[in-house]
Amino acid sequence: MYGVGKFTGGLLSDNLSPRTMFTAGMLLTGIINILIAFTGNVWLLTFLWSANGLAQGCGWPPCTKLLREWFSPYEFGTLWSLLTAGCNLTTSISPILTAFLTTNYGWSAAFLTPGISTVLMSIIVYFVICDSPSEVGLPEEFNQKTAMKSRTDHKSKTSKREQIIALILSPFLWVLSFGYLMTLFVKTGVGEWTQLFLMQTIGKSQYDSSIAMSFLEIGGLFGSIASGYVTDKLVRKYGASTVSSPRIPPMIGFAFIQLVCVYLLHTSVTSTTSLWIISALIFTIGFSLYTAINLYGVLAMENGPPGLSGTSHAIVALAANVGATLAGIPLTTISKSYDWGAVFVALELASLFCGCLLIGARNVSRHMIDPSKLE
Repeated sequence: MYGVGKFTGGLLSDNLSPRTMFTAGMLLTGIINILIAFTGNVWLLTFLWSANGLAQGCGWPPCTKLLREWFSPYEFGTLWSLLTAGCNLTTSISPILTAFLTTNYGWSAAFLTPGISTVLMSIIVYFVICDSPSEVGLPEEFNQKTAMKSRTDHKSKTSKREQIIALILSPFLWVLSFGYLMTLFVKTGVGEWTQLFLMQTIGKSQYDSSIAMSFLEIGGLFGSIASGYVTDKLVRKYGASTVSSPRIPPMIGFAFIQLVCVYLLHTSVTSTTSLWIISALIFTIGFSLYTAINLYGVLAMENGPPGLSGTSHAIVALAANVGATLAGIPLTTISKSYDWGAVFVALELASLFCGCLLIGARNVSRHMIDPSKLE
């Protein structure tokens, strides 16, 4: 349900106040978690759990809208990366905190504590966050994106409906959607199947396999942060002189690095291969995958029309969820019908597809709607 909530939240973020939407999502999430702590009925728990996913889906879209509103294009990738890293860090810490609360105070405390904290935080956040620089008296030219949004809000040659149709027909949007779909297919496939491969085929212990797989997320953390910072430098240097996005060339390079590492993982790793060599391969795969995952979101958000950036990101994120789903039953069927080699061949073909798609994207305008129609 989180994926549904995130998609819906992306669509709503183009029409609602980011501050109101974000704090409302926080407040609902907190209240639902408090209710879960006092729930004993399975059906009610299922309903609340689904509602919790929908409410949490309202968190990310308004955050990205606020980033676009407040900061320049030359900072957007870096700040997006830091926001993503913060989410990953929280995901890493929460199991430890949950285990502590459950062990010492019971399972209900694991929901009650974050629920109350989130409700209190939502009240504080509502009075701290502002939707735009103009709300606090800053000029419209506070950053380039704010000035652009101000102009397009007051005067546009096309209606909102025409802009939505143009967005859906945008070649660049579909490049991002298919690329993100395949990237999440590979990421989910590597994350869910590699440990089994190391244990069942290579003969590594569960402990060693778990250590190696932990480097996927470690590499992803470094890849997320580095990709935003480095490509911001490229946008600053080449952004005004290229039709395609300067963020794409690094994505092409890492798509093929990812391909090579996935290939080496299933063809060169044996029972005698050092754990650190395996970990290094998985680290590089994680670095490459999360570079792409991070930048697909950035590209969808920063190149969508100002009034539809949330919608463009929602469409691309929906494609990513489809890719993650496709890594389930299809890869299971392949592993049962053939062998582990066939599973990795499927992941390699998906990586190759991403690389070739991005090469073609260098000839596609990054503007999802003709800028002349928005002036």
